[in-house]
Amino acid sequence: MKLLTHNQISYMKTTKLIIALFAVLLSFSSWAKIHDKGTVYKTADIAPNFNNLGKYYEKHVKYPKAGWKEERVGAANLQAVICRDGSVTDVTFVNVTSEPLKKELLRLVDNMTWFPAYKNNKPVSVEYNIIVKLWEIRAGSYTFNAPYGLEYVTRDARKWMKRLKKNNADASADDVETALDALGESADLFPEDAPSTIAYARLLTATGRGAEAVEAMDRCQSAYYKYYWSRDSVLALLQDHTIPLNRAYWDGRVETGITAFRAMQHHMNGSAKADSVYDYAMRLIDKRIIDHDIASLKSADQVHYANRHIELMTNSIVSEWSRGRIPVDRNAPSWQQTIRFYNVATLSHSIGYWNRKGLLDNAQVSQLTSLIEQEQNEIVNGKMAKGEVKNLFGVKAMLIWMREGNEGVKRYLAEVRQGTPSKELLKYLDRLEKNLDSNATVMADRHGVMQSLVCLLPPQDADDAARKEFYNRRRAAEKVFPIAWMMK
Repeated sequence: MKLLTHNQISYMKTTKLIIALFAVLLSFSSWAKIHDKGTVYKTADIAPNFNNLGKYYEKHVKYPKAGWKEERVGAANLQAVICRDGSVTDVTFVNVTSEPLKKELLRLVDNMTWFPAYKNNKPVSVEYNIIVKLWEIRAGSYTFNAPYGLEYVTRDARKWMKRLKKNNADASADDVETALDALGESADLFPEDAPSTIAYARLLTATGRGAEAVEAMDRCQSAYYKYYWSRDSVLALLQDHTIPLNRAYWDGRVETGITAFRAMQHHMNGSAKADSVYDYAMRLIDKRIIDHDIASLKSADQVHYANRHIELMTNSIVSEWSRGRIPVDRNAPSWQQTIRFYNVATLSHSIGYWNRKGLLDNAQVSQLTSLIEQEQNEIVNGKMAKGEVKNLFGVKAMLIWMREGNEGVKRYLAEVRQGTPSKELLKYLDRLEKNLDSNATVMADRHGVMQSLVCLLPPQDADDAARKEFYNRRRAAEKVFPIAWMMK
């Protein structure tokens, strides 16, 4: 038997390796897309099409976490070539800068097979603008809607919120840690999602991590406030005095809840910013009492009516000024009729617009501003308060109670009653005071009550009696103050 030389053996091994690599490449070519472009046209007789495109995006888009932190894109604009074989190539990004998001979009379109464009009854390659929907933004919605591919984050957070609420007495240390991870991930990616972030902060405080709770609420407030200053709102303020379109996700009631819980977390955790955060909360509540901007969703008809109302106000006010009939005396019947018919905050907002347009001179602006400021002071003390606005007075009373106890609340209620509060508000405040008195025993330990509100769970080492007292205090506070209204 003839033995092979070393060189012959080496040659055979090399040959086998080449054959194996060729086989791999051959198998790869059987499934890899070949972009059959040919001539690329700018237009075609029939545009390319993809059935159920929205459903495809909803199912297949996986918005990367890193990409979400770098930039938030509701719909990605891609310029590409859709080849005559239905594949997509030559992709460029119009409104995306995040590299992780670009990578995901390339993965997405590379797996798409379109019905190609047709020209002269033949499939052709064509330049095409692809809009990839990444995020379903719902105007006026309280619950945050996560981008496609990250819905599981908010879903897990909600699951643990419900589980802890239902089985709080049986929550193990492992359950609490898992819940912290789930809620923490949601608060990190979506700090403006009020229910999850507030629950996360409350769970942090309950586990002795108060500084982190304060930071979480600060991020929540900052992120949520951006929705209030949406592009439409800013343009409306700068350019004219019409009512802007709905601000996605912004809700004045939710904003009030975030602000109040933030103030409570700062107060209970001994934050150095506790006083300034409290002052901010009180100013914001006063602002919402004045402008009544606590509704989340306005229909197109409501927006149209509001803008028409502003047009009538402009004609009425300017006409009255031109005739010299606007009185400096705010008790005059004509002024009282004006403020009943027109929102004072809208009046205040419109002054600058009228002045820029030359409809009012500086002296008239000064007089009207003075009248409005006097009116705002009375509105803050309850004049014309009705509907959901009444709850803002309850939230304000709760924050005063947090710092000053029952005496502070009694003083505040007396101040409101000394003004010209609406009958509806007086009944509301009477009921609040009655509930405060009837729950005085349970709420005598103010620190304990506040602990029950800022902590999601009682201490892990609490016995049954302490746990029962914890939840009794929370229920008592919820009877007195509009906590459920803030969180519904």
